[in-house]
Amino acid sequence: MSFLIPLVAAITPFIIWPIELLLPYPYIIEEIVKGFLVFFAIDCARRNIQVKVVLAAALLFTFSETVLYTLNIALVGDLSTLLTRFILTSILHSLTMFIMLISTFKHKWFLLIGVVVAMSIHYFYNTFI
Repeated sequence: MSFLIPLVAAITPFIIWPIELLLPYPYIIEEIVKGFLVFFAIDCARRNIQVKVVLAAALLFTFSETVLYTLNIALVGDLSTLLTRFILTSILHSLTMFIMLISTFKHKWFLLIGVVVAMSIHYFYNTFI
C-alpha cells in the first residue's frame, strides 16, 4: 500500500489545481492534501520506510507541480526561473511533509498540529519568496 502514496502524490497537483483556481489558498489546500498522504504513510511498519515514502511523495509532488507550472512558463519567466522554483519548492514540500511525519511519531493525532505548522511555513514561503 505504501508504494501507492508517491504515485498519488505525483498526480495530486493536477487534481487540486482547479480547486486552487477557485479557492486562492494553495498553502491550505496543498498542506491538507499532503497531510492525508502522510496519514496513509504512517501505517508503514517501520519509521525508515515512512521517511522514504514521505520523501518520495514530496519530491514527486514537487516534480508534478513544476510540470504543471511549465505549461504556463510564459507567466513564470524563463527556464532559470523554473529551475530555481523547482529547487525551492522541493525544499519546501520535503520540509513540510517531513514536519507532518515527525509530528506523528508520538501520536497520530499530532498530525493536525503538523499540518498547521506546515500551512504556516507554506504561507510564509509564498509571501516572501
